[in-house]
Amino acid sequence: MTVDRATLMIAASETDANLYYATRFIAPDPFIFLEIKGERLMLMSDLEIDRARSQASVDRVLSVSEIERRVRAQGGADPGTVEVVHAVLHERGVRRLLVPGNFPYAHAVRLHDLGYQLETKQEPFFDTIVAGGEQACDPHHEGSGPLPADRSIIFDVFPRSGQTRYFADMSRTVVRGKASPELKRLYQTVRDAQEETIGKVRDGADGAKIHQRICDRFEAAGYKTGLVNGRMQGYFHGTGHGVGLDIHEAPRISRSGTPLQEGQIVTVEPGLYYPGLGAVRIEDMVLVTLDGCRNLTQFPKTFELD
Repeated sequence: MTVDRATLMIAASETDANLYYATRFIAPDPFIFLEIKGERLMLMSDLEIDRARSQASVDRVLSVSEIERRVRAQGGADPGTVEVVHAVLHERGVRRLLVPGNFPYAHAVRLHDLGYQLETKQEPFFDTIVAGGEQACDPHHEGSGPLPADRSIIFDVFPRSGQTRYFADMSRTVVRGKASPELKRLYQTVRDAQEETIGKVRDGADGAKIHQRICDRFEAAGYKTGLVNGRMQGYFHGTGHGVGLDIHEAPRISRSGTPLQEGQIVTVEPGLYYPGLGAVRIEDMVLVTLDGCRNLTQFPKTFELD
């Protein structure tokens, strides 16, 4: 069977906003990301594979070394990065690839030589998110089809100024109709966590400690995080990130967070995701000041819509 097209990125997510957005995983060295028929894959070295499997927001994390051994067993020479990608794509019948504008040229040439058709897309690489119901429980699902009534719907918009090239970033969660009591509690828990976080943002505040506090708060409220039936649920992304010429940049309010500095603009975006119940994410941009922060996002937070 031939798949129409796959998305491919090869970069270090520590410095590549698109790859971090796709995986919510920070790594200093380049790795491979593929999205094939809606399934998001990471191909990782032995050094990072365990951490990726526990932290990344993807469907599967594959072992590069296992793929390399399979290629050698089939009589191939020592495979490089592109040969590893080729092995995965060939198994799935993919011949067309969508890659970002900064995709490595040498890899593009080699893939072309192997018979792949490459297409590029300019920034931002990912589209605005409008995802409802079960789709909203995947933080990266762009959303498709009808929006369900009485279920949570997440909007995540990140416009970029054509004049200055700077980004903005905002998320809201709404219900078209009436939310269940359980979903109302989920929403209020996230909103209270966001308000607490905004109150802690200031010059010198430690992003890692702020994030851990929110993780602990959710756990104490009974919202557990972990794999259930092979799917992550709970709170499994960072609490915030810098916004500027990249949509996701330093500093981070996450496990790898660093002290915040006056003048930085960061998001505050806690979220909870539970298939069957629903998902909530609320995101504002704030300006870090010496004694606190100033919220730059004025759009209202209205949960239930008539």
